[in-house]
Amino acid sequence: MENEELTAEQIAGREVARLRGDVGMTQADLARRLSARGVEMHQTTVAKLEAGRRPIRLNELVVLAQILGVSLESLLPKSGAPSPLEAARAEAREKARRVEVLTTHLNSARAVAAATEQQLAQAEAEFSDALHRLEAESARHKTEIAGHETGAHG
Repeated sequence: MENEELTAEQIAGREVARLRGDVGMTQADLARRLSARGVEMHQTTVAKLEAGRRPIRLNELVVLAQILGVSLESLLPKSGAPSPLEAARAEAREKARRVEVLTTHLNSARAVAAATEQQLAQAEAEFSDALHRLEAESARHKTEIAGHETGAHG
């Protein structure tokens, strides 16, 4: 289907869906990020936007472009065919922005992983301490029982 056959909302919605998928974000992730930036939205609304079944407000489009790391213009229908050089420049800029977005996501994931590793190490140390206390208490309990049995038989 050519762009001329699609509405502006359908074109923008398809581009949002493509870019969202490129960065490995779910519709629910996108809805949460939009809401965190003051654009209240649920996953079902994101689905409707992507399908072109709900108009996209300008403020929503601006925030979508920011979250997806692209220019606002890249989400809009193209008015004319760019020159090959302009197209290559635009593609390079878009790819650079996506690299930035993915790098940010990766750095966030690394920070979460590091914090989780610290929490895991702490939990393992606490578990080890609890096992040592259990072993010591178990040995003390066995000694106590053996002492009662020896005293009872003696």
